[in-house]
Amino acid sequence: PWQIYQMTGDDSAIKQMWENMKLYISYLDIVQDEGILYIGLPDWCAPENSERCPNYVTSTADYSDLAKTMAKCAAIMGEDPTPYTELSEKIRLAWRNKFLGDEALEKKQTCLACGIYFKMYEPDEIPLKAAKLAKLIEESGWHIDCGILGAKYIFSALDDNGYCDVLYKMITEPTYPSYAYWINSGMTTLCEDWEMKNSLNHHMYSEVDHWFYRHIAGIKIDESGIVIEPNFLSVLDWAKATHRDISVEWNKETLNVTVPKNATVIINGNSQQISAGTHTFRR
Repeated sequence: PWQIYQMTGDDSAIKQMWENMKLYISYLDIVQDEGILYIGLPDWCAPENSERCPNYVTSTADYSDLAKTMAKCAAIMGEDPTPYTELSEKIRLAWRNKFLGDEALEKKQTCLACGIYFKMYEPDEIPLKAAKLAKLIEESGWHIDCGILGAKYIFSALDDNGYCDVLYKMITEPTYPSYAYWINSGMTTLCEDWEMKNSLNHHMYSEVDHWFYRHIAGIKIDESGIVIEPNFLSVLDWAKATHRDISVEWNKETLNVTVPKNATVIINGNSQQISAGTHTFRR
């Protein structure tokens, strides 16, 4: 419901599901143990022989984020968001007290990516954690070592912190496990697992597509509006993407943006407001 509201501005799904959402967050409160959730799948379908990130690391971080989302939805519903805001911070502190500085956990890509993605770390801690995550990928021969949870987190965790080039090397690394390995093996669709043993047309690793739209093309949409912030990777000559009435196309010299309403364009850190229509910028 919250995602629908972010993308469309339509809050009907929140209103329809609000009571169910409250029941679910109440259920999590029943099964948590001192702020830690031990339920839920671990980092499903990670590469064979990978030491997967434990489910209580990712489930607890997600629990904190769910409570934060509940606070936003409560405000829309005209209810007091404070209990959910306080719950989110309580769970975040429990996560930090239990997992922060655990050297064994921080050798796992998913654990670091999870902490960055869900903002379990303090703002001044994130640059060091992102650098450590990028180093883990480099040390693994530019391989991803994540299941479906880590693969959701790792793209934003790295790209939001200046490591788009690391992601590109990770995606295009031709040997197992990687997205390029799938392509070189004849796959034209995303697979359920890195070994291509199960479904050969599955959605679970599709965060890479989101990365193309949100980071390479730079189309970012949330409840505050439309932001266009492309990442001009030096190894790419061009990029082009369309989402509904929004389109972005860039090459080595120019950026073309079409938006249906007022939006913000950020080029190399410089921000400017634009109106509905098509706009051309020099890079």
